[in-house]
Amino acid sequence: MKKHFKKFVLVFAVTLAGAMVSAWDWTSYCENMDGSQWLIKAGVGYGWSSAKVSYGSYTSPTFTCYGRTYGGESYDLGKGKSVAAGFVIPIQGEYLLSAIPLGITAQFRPLFGKAGGYSASGFAIMAGANYHVAPGPKWLDLYAGMEMGLFYQSEKYEYSYDYVKDIDSRTGSLIYDTATYSVKAKGAGFAFDAHIGASLMFSNMLGVNVEVGYPTVFSTSVVLKI
Repeated sequence: MKKHFKKFVLVFAVTLAGAMVSAWDWTSYCENMDGSQWLIKAGVGYGWSSAKVSYGSYTSPTFTCYGRTYGGESYDLGKGKSVAAGFVIPIQGEYLLSAIPLGITAQFRPLFGKAGGYSASGFAIMAGANYHVAPGPKWLDLYAGMEMGLFYQSEKYEYSYDYVKDIDSRTGSLIYDTATYSVKAKGAGFAFDAHIGASLMFSNMLGVNVEVGYPTVFSTSVVLKI
């Protein structure tokens, strides 16, 4: 009985969703949006970028023991793939075409992250398009889109550790000190962002927006139509 009931609920849900989607207007914007206008979005969210970066070099601390100086060696840390994650501040301009519900976008997306001894910053410059759908209410706009461009990221890792600085000549005991060093990573690459979103247009000029996607996981913005 339960098995048949679950099948019935699934079929009913799929049928209902299909009926709702088929009732959407796929050829025009919602009533509170018009073509041949600009949308300006600015907000905050969370996301990341990934690039092949150069880690620079590391120089070990120096210490003196029995009159001899040790340490001070420099090491090239080479290159590797790194992910910079943190808060993003998407700033986007979108021009709404009049013939079809398609918006041409340009976005500047700074990124800032910090956790313990880790910090990251960077930005992406992208362009793309959103296809808009009118699900019925005059204030609700749904869309899906993607953007491509270039990004730059910079990261910094700070480490601290104790090391033997010297030996007491009278007692023979070890003297410790704490060394702190940082590793910086920088890189650039191809930026890509795919998303789906919804805008609630309270009037013909102002609204709020929510987006989910990859690699910008989530963002919310204020929408201004000009």
